[in-house]
Amino acid sequence: MKTITLKSDSPETVAPLLKNAVEREEKIIMDTIRKSKEKINSLTKTLGVDTGKLMK
Repeated sequence: MKTITLKSDSPETVAPLLKNAVEREEKIIMDTIRKSKEKINSLTKTLGVDTGKLMK
């Protein structure tokens, strides 16, 4: 794992900015996962496929 070092004249603002960025990325990832699950469920119904059997 790599280390990232940030230098700032106002370090008290860096932590909230990083936290906001991480939260935003988490929301994007969770939304992408939700959309993928919806597409999989739709295809499963349309094609009559059992995803449980496919994932084994």
